Amino acid sequence: MREGRYRLEVCDDGIGLPDGFDIRKADSLGLKLVTILVEQLGGEMEIRSGDGTCYTLDFAEYREAGTEMV
Repeated sequence: MREGRYRLEVCDDGIGLPDGFDIRKADSLGLKLVTILVEQLGGEMEIRSGDGTCYTLDFAEYREAGTEMV
C-alpha cells in the first residue's frame, strides 16, 4: 500500500460469491453504495471469494474543497 493511503478490509466466513460475480451489476443496495463510495474516493476495491468473501478498499484521504480536517 502506498504512503498516505488507507486500507479498509471487511471479511466474512459465509458461502462466498457465485462464479462470475460482477459487483458492477449487483442488485444489492449495499453493494451499489460501496461501489459508489469507492468511486467517489478515487479508490480501488479488490474482492476475494472462496471460504467467505473479503472486500479490500484502498483510498487516499478525502478532502472536500474549502474544508480542513483536524
